[in-house]
Amino acid sequence: MREHRIPGSLNQKKGDIEYNGHIRIDGDVRGYINIKAAGDINIGGDCENTNLTAGGSINVGGNITGSTRNLITATDDISLGGIRDVGIRCNGNLSTVIRVENSNINICGQLSGPKTILRDCHVTALKGILLHSVECSGPGSSILTVGVNFQRIEDTAFLQEKLDKKEFELQHLLDRLGPMLQRAVRERDYGLKLGPDIDTEVSRCRNFDKEISVLRKDIQKIKEHYSDEAVACIAVNRAIQSGTQIYIKRYFKMATSNINGPVSFIANDEKNCIIKEQNLLLHEV
Repeated sequence: MREHRIPGSLNQKKGDIEYNGHIRIDGDVRGYINIKAAGDINIGGDCENTNLTAGGSINVGGNITGSTRNLITATDDISLGGIRDVGIRCNGNLSTVIRVENSNINICGQLSGPKTILRDCHVTALKGILLHSVECSGPGSSILTVGVNFQRIEDTAFLQEKLDKKEFELQHLLDRLGPMLQRAVRERDYGLKLGPDIDTEVSRCRNFDKEISVLRKDIQKIKEHYSDEAVACIAVNRAIQSGTQIYIKRYFKMATSNINGPVSFIANDEKNCIIKEQNLLLHEV
């Protein structure tokens, strides 16, 4: 795959970049810029207020900062210095060096940074979290979800919202039609006896029934397609502070030297959990 290289830095005056290959920028990227590559994106310096989208991996030598609207998306792994005020999505692993702050992170791999401090973030990581410490500036400001595929959550939630709307519309229509027409919806022969005047309303109800059935099947397909693999693990070298909520699914291990509680610990009933720690103060929900 070909590479498009920019030897210096990139700013807003040079505009957005979209390339059907790899993109390499030796310096910094500053300004409200969109960078999209079919392959990898490699940036030597810092990124500020930038959206990055890669069909491969993303590697940034410096820090990424922005607003909550900025999104960093990769099909493979992402490697960064520090992260602040951005959204991260990738199907691989996310590795960081310094600090992850006030960001939304959704990954299908593992979040790792043995020297990294996580503060005020929402993290969903299928294969676990390995960090130096987790801090909070206020109650409930850090939420860690492990052992769950974020794509399945998002796709299921989208279809479930459509399903709930269709079911509500169908029930509203049935309530308006009354008992006799409700029977006509469910029994075709009975509906024919009532004549053609109600045929349109009955057809609408039957269409709702079909759409609801399709949506339910689609939700089931998503659950079957996105498997929750691997043992979910949270390993924190120093401490998990009060205000952190930990959601777990599947077989779960957590190892940390200290928890400054209370910490909300929300387990899935389907799986087992192993907790290893010292000086534990834990509130189980």
